[in-house]
Amino acid sequence: MSDDLIADPSGLEKKDKSQLAAIVQALGGQAKAKDTKADLIKEIERLSAQELDEEEDTDEESSEPEEQEVAEQPEEGNARSRRKGRSRTSRAEAGNDPVSDDLQNVDGFLDLRDEGYGFLRVNGFLPSKHDVYVSVKQVRSLELRKGDHLAGKATPAHRNEKNPSFASIDVVNGSLPDDAMKRPLFEELTSGYPTQQIRLESDDNNPFNRVVDLVAPIGKGQRCFLSGPSRSGRTEAVAGIAKAVEQNYSEMSVLILSIDSRPEEVNYLRGELNAGEVIASTFDRPAEEHIATAELTLERSKRMAEKGEDVFIVIDSLTQLAKAYISSFIQSTRSSAANIELPALAPVKALLGGAANLEEAGSVTVVAVVNDSVLDSSYLDAIIYSELRSTANSEIVLTDVMGGEPVVDITASGTAMEQLMLDESVVVDLLNMRKIVAEADQSTHGNGPLAIEQLTELLAGPKSNSEILTQIVKQGSLPK
Repeated sequence: MSDDLIADPSGLEKKDKSQLAAIVQALGGQAKAKDTKADLIKEIERLSAQELDEEEDTDEESSEPEEQEVAEQPEEGNARSRRKGRSRTSRAEAGNDPVSDDLQNVDGFLDLRDEGYGFLRVNGFLPSKHDVYVSVKQVRSLELRKGDHLAGKATPAHRNEKNPSFASIDVVNGSLPDDAMKRPLFEELTSGYPTQQIRLESDDNNPFNRVVDLVAPIGKGQRCFLSGPSRSGRTEAVAGIAKAVEQNYSEMSVLILSIDSRPEEVNYLRGELNAGEVIASTFDRPAEEHIATAELTLERSKRMAEKGEDVFIVIDSLTQLAKAYISSFIQSTRSSAANIELPALAPVKALLGGAANLEEAGSVTVVAVVNDSVLDSSYLDAIIYSELRSTANSEIVLTDVMGGEPVVDITASGTAMEQLMLDESVVVDLLNMRKIVAEADQSTHGNGPLAIEQLTELLAGPKSNSEILTQIVKQGSLPK
């Protein structure tokens, strides 16, 4: 049971009877069918207080180094914890098959449960049989948070235990546990508009990236949507963006969160990055796995930002992640598919809130792929797009004018408050350039190449963005 629910009973009142009954069972109690919500809440409070008293008593007791408390660990998935019949005896004398007490070095990412305990994911961000159980007492005493990277020593799993257990936690996010306890909390830090541009113009001379720099510049802490119809090159576009960030900013951590994607797309994305990481949950995995992967990834980025690091995350795609939340919402509430989209999207908005430029610490930048709201989209895609669009402070809109190659729609793309991260003279030149390109598009009326195609070809050449920008503004038209 988490401290938050004990301190704030309203958190329990928001849960339904089945959830409250599960918490009672997790605390070692028994829920009866005739119990009301009020009865279950009282039982939870009683069991939680009893658990705290037991932990305090345990702290006061002295025991030999070779002795430890034997208790069956909660089963991951249904959160059961059998606390009855505890005994303080050595593992070898527990009446089970002998087990090794040799300590093993482990490290991974902490995935917390609502009940207060957690599991250390030692094989990426997804569950495995080698994950290490982290007790409620360890979480509370070290003030651990979801997404923390932990390293230490663990004891092998007992016969009646599902997972190994942490014997000692030596490192939290690269620091000593005592130092990690002094860190700030992400939600209490001040978030502002991006003030530092992330330049995408790089040595590989990707014309798409160079157009983005001119049309919808991305800054540290940006929350950017990349939208477009199917087969407009969305995956190639975000792969090129992530690759450029990796090349230009070696100190920035680059993560690609691939949700409900094809395995071949995941392999393609991994081949595009060198030091960056691709975290994937492919289309053959359940919606719950999509959600768990996304949440742990975003929480991990928050822990990095709290330390002052800059993180760049690509979500491909946010639309599919939103559909996973909707599917989970329908199953948990036993509702019909009608009129349930908006409340189901609340967790997605909470995830997007992790993109921030923190004044006292680092930053988390998110570039998320969303399905186009008009072309090739379903009713559900349109609902997702319209509901989430207000959360973005930058948008890159793609067109399909060049047969699958990503092309930016200059008139529909843009970044809010871009003047905060660009020089005033540059902002003026960019506005003039965009006006020139838009007017050139209107003058063609389909007779000849579009202005964006001319600009893309121009940016594929050897001249830098600043040189081309100056040339366009100076002559008042696109070079022939």
